[in-house]
Amino acid sequence: MLINKQWSSWIQMPFRTDGSLDVRPLNRVPQRPGVYAIANKKQTGLFVTHYVGRSCRGIRERLRRHLTGHGKSVVATQLMLKRSIPSAPASMWIAFLETSEPKIVEALYIDSNDRPICNLIRARLPFGIPESLLRHSKLER
Repeated sequence: MLINKQWSSWIQMPFRTDGSLDVRPLNRVPQRPGVYAIANKKQTGLFVTHYVGRSCRGIRERLRRHLTGHGKSVVATQLMLKRSIPSAPASMWIAFLETSEPKIVEALYIDSNDRPICNLIRARLPFGIPESLLRHSKLER
């Protein structure tokens, strides 16, 4: 089996009054391979995913880099905008999925026309592995 667990619950990452993001909740994220999502929560309670990424080493450290502005520049720009706009949400949210195949699972979630706004480049599943084979399979659970 390629996935050890299911997607985690969303974890809130609140902004402090100085505009920095409180990254202490990252202690709940494992230091193992997997995929992760960074999102906002609308007033309706629905989550809007801005970025899906992967780490072949440790999800926690990769998320820490993103959420402190040292990861992808497009995510850093998103954080800067949220800090500078008073009406922006007061928190970012993260979720993760441990897997021994983070590259394939990440591609599954961003290989679409409805990919997250910060995923500028469309990931592609490996040749010969159709999305229909992965959706609702053990790999996705």
